[in-house]
Amino acid sequence: MGRCELFYFAFEASKVIEGTITPVPDYSIRENADFDNFSILAGNTILRHNDPRVSNIAVSSFINIKSISVDEIDLDFEFTRPDGEIITGSYTGTYE
Repeated sequence: MGRCELFYFAFEASKVIEGTITPVPDYSIRENADFDNFSILAGNTILRHNDPRVSNIAVSSFINIKSISVDEIDLDFEFTRPDGEIITGSYTGTYE
């Protein structure tokens, strides 16, 4: 098993192109998760679009896709929690 951080998002589109998605309709961000046999295990959910705890649902969100090819993506993201904490990050690499 290896430790990982998980960032997941989904949205409906016939083609994913460069640009900004806001608000992000379907997302989950976990920290201190484990990865084993192609599965994400446990971890602390810090944001999730359908979390029963209102404090874990973002009050604002965006993802900026800077570039995308057949198998790689480069993006930045920002989510704001109800308590004002801002979670930002970026990712460059493969995607599914």
